[in-house]
Amino acid sequence: GSVTGFFSASAGGAGAEAGAGGGISEAVILEVERALSHNMTSRALAGYEAQLEDSDAATCLLYSLALDPAAAGGGIPAAGVAWNCSGNMLAVGFARLDVQGTDMEPSCAGVWNLQRVFVKRDRPDYLLPCSSGVVSLAFHPRHPAVLA
Repeated sequence: GSVTGFFSASAGGAGAEAGAGGGISEAVILEVERALSHNMTSRALAGYEAQLEDSDAATCLLYSLALDPAAAGGGIPAAGVAWNCSGNMLAVGFARLDVQGTDMEPSCAGVWNLQRVFVKRDRPDYLLPCSSGVVSLAFHPRHPAVLA
């Protein structure tokens, strides 16, 4: 079936009539359908096939990313991570977690583009220096290149 068919069937249960609480609004259905359509055309997982059934295959490690100790912020542990909406960029914030209060030691955020053919495991594609530790970061939900 279609996505619309799924939501219509799911939302059509008891209490889903107009004005009754608990139903799925049309705006939510449209937003979810748009996101699912986008996911169907995304190249973020190109080359991988979904395994919809349980598998005995072990999970394999594709990348082990780290910051080169010689880089600004090197030797400081990762404290936060975020994926962009395209699924191809991973941002990592670095901060000391063993200090009380605010970590005021200079640090950085690193961004790796995992869609590149040659990923540099110890060197992010972008290194953003920061005046203090980075424990929280997020990409914009619709603009994959905007990081906060």
